[in-house]
Amino acid sequence: MLSLQDKRLIHELQSDLPLMLTPYAAVAEAIGIAEQAVIEKIQEWKRDGVIRRIGAVLRHQQVGRSYNVMTVWNVPVDRVDEIGALLASYPEITHCYERATSVDWPYNLFAMIHCASEAECNSLISSIVAKTGIQDYRLLLSTKEYKKESLQFF
Repeated sequence: MLSLQDKRLIHELQSDLPLMLTPYAAVAEAIGIAEQAVIEKIQEWKRDGVIRRIGAVLRHQQVGRSYNVMTVWNVPVDRVDEIGALLASYPEITHCYERATSVDWPYNLFAMIHCASEAECNSLISSIVAKTGIQDYRLLLSTKEYKKESLQFF
């Protein structure tokens, strides 16, 4: 059961954290508790499986990354961890997931790429192909963003 203080903390954490060196200090001040109490509660919730992580959303358009494409790769099962780790190591790749395949869809590794231009993206993909030897991939271009917001619980 969540206490009123827990609910207030969740309310603060589900919003954007302040851009400062000690964002949890501002959260603590907003709900009237110590910064260490905020940190300890987050650690407790993580340890107990209540939360998995605290994440950040990069507004890629605002930092000059206006060409964005989801790449899907058909990777041999025995190389998924290797190729996934390589893809995830690129700073231009913000999401990298293994997904189930089907008869009509053999692509099992998904990676979201953010670049400044199509040419930059194509160069990055060429580099990935050269390093991995994986040539069976597709580009899924976004045409419109319908929703991108955090969950709101309280």
